Amino acid sequence: GEERTRAFLGLVTERRDGQLVVSAVVSGSPAAAGGIRAGDAVIAVEGRAVATPEALKALLYELPVGARVDVSLDRGGETV
Repeated sequence: GEERTRAFLGLVTERRDGQLVVSAVVSGSPAAAGGIRAGDAVIAVEGRAVATPEALKALLYELPVGARVDVSLDRGGETV
């Protein structure tokens, strides 16, 4: 298999209505194990606001492989 050299969540995101929305979650990924669902809006990662897929990718590049990542989400108006 492919050896990962950067943090991997397993999310596909897109900008929608001014938010960074999860459009898909990779089955068996850390995001799936953490309960992240398609339709969730990403508010922050590691306490840092993220508004674009590029910003999320850049932030993940800073984290080591296997790191526990704190993700704040808006799910139907409720922060989870």
